[in-house]
Amino acid sequence: MLNKTLSIERKGNSILMIRPTIPFASETIDINGKQSTSPLNIQMSFPGDNGKCHQQSGGNLHKCSVELDSYTHNDRQKYEDPTNWNKVYNIEVFNTDDEGYYLTNHKLVLRLETSGASGTGAQIFANAAFNDVHVSFTEYVRHSN
Repeated sequence: MLNKTLSIERKGNSILMIRPTIPFASETIDINGKQSTSPLNIQMSFPGDNGKCHQQSGGNLHKCSVELDSYTHNDRQKYEDPTNWNKVYNIEVFNTDDEGYYLTNHKLVLRLETSGASGTGAQIFANAAFNDVHVSFTEYVRHSN
């Protein structure tokens, strides 16, 4: 996790950044010579009763998760070059409330957790929780001319 805290203005947004420190590799499935792998899904949630991540459809897709891809067995040499896997993944975090909404302390905690992973070696990545991200919300400051 590259940023452990976020500060967001009311109706604003911020970017949560994640970069793996080791490459993710899942099992390769080979069916008639065609190889495929399963990605690792990292999901965003709010521990406790603080709120929910809502994925919105329409013109802008708001993500509640990111996927880390894995290379197939035939492409495993790509792991030798860190630029192929040591990438930054972004999740845009929005505050979509209105002025009538009240949030105690103007703070929330975000939690990122991985889903299950395919393959024996990939189990070290399965169902892992990252350090919590502390989010503080500030009131929109109107500037007068």
